[in-house]
Amino acid sequence: MIDQEFEGPLFKVLPRNDTGAAPGHQAGVLIPRELRPFFPALPEPTLEEPVPHLPLKAILVLNDGPAQTVVTNYQLQTWGLTRRETRITGNLQRIRDPANAGDILLIERGVTDRDQYRLTVIQQETALYAAAISRAGGKKWGSLLGGIPATTEQQLATASAEIAGHTAGPFEPFENDPQLQSASKRIARSRAFRAAVVAAYGNRCAMCGGGARTPAGATEIEAAHVIARAMKGSDDLRNGIALCRLHHWAFDRHLVGFTINGQLRVAPSAAAIQENAAISALHGNVLLMPANPEDAVHPLAIGWSANSFDQFWNDGT
Repeated sequence: MIDQEFEGPLFKVLPRNDTGAAPGHQAGVLIPRELRPFFPALPEPTLEEPVPHLPLKAILVLNDGPAQTVVTNYQLQTWGLTRRETRITGNLQRIRDPANAGDILLIERGVTDRDQYRLTVIQQETALYAAAISRAGGKKWGSLLGGIPATTEQQLATASAEIAGHTAGPFEPFENDPQLQSASKRIARSRAFRAAVVAAYGNRCAMCGGGARTPAGATEIEAAHVIARAMKGSDDLRNGIALCRLHHWAFDRHLVGFTINGQLRVAPSAAAIQENAAISALHGNVLLMPANPEDAVHPLAIGWSANSFDQFWNDGT
């Protein structure tokens, strides 16, 4: 199970049919139409697959009790040409059986692994319930106020298209987006940027060529802005490099940087520390190239980063 932050939360005030008191055999939770954009897109039903579904990794929590990890399903059911229902169903007994009508279900989607959800039922007789219902705004479902804003699949697709568009044009080293853009847009752009950069470098660290990954293909590789995002560095792919967690951490702290010619260099005071041997070994190396050379770090970004490295150490930081 990946250790990560979660978006949201979304919420739903549970009706009786979503609880263990419901008759029938659905044994799931209905997802309202307004919440569907925060779940993976399901294929259309076919004769071969009349109830399309996707597996979801779920962490189940009742109130503030211990968590249980399960694999559940997100599925689409249709009746005729007009009625369509999406539902999370299967292996939800831990939270569904003790639930009653009026309890609140919190739905949080993973920031790093978007196929992982945390589902928490908060019962009405608990202290947590008063805090949760006060942030529901009198609605039956929606986004609970506070927390990391949830991003939709469409927002991520739009962000990916924007990054591709920027990268196809002349390199713009600094971001031109409005200062007060929404938090959801910023988060969507950040996730789309990571996906684009990591894919461009084939899930490899551009400094060491490594990067741990699971048998299922999940990778530790992260996307670093060469011109720092805090300095309004752009989300252009040519302002990004894929780095393993160690070298991303070292790059952000100026332990390793670039020369004006693009070679890697390690700060002497950092190299003198015994624990930094894996960082010191990078000195004099060159960045690995992405599969498409046009996606490589732009010389303007290299130059900015080289100057930033010099200034950092010349200031005696």
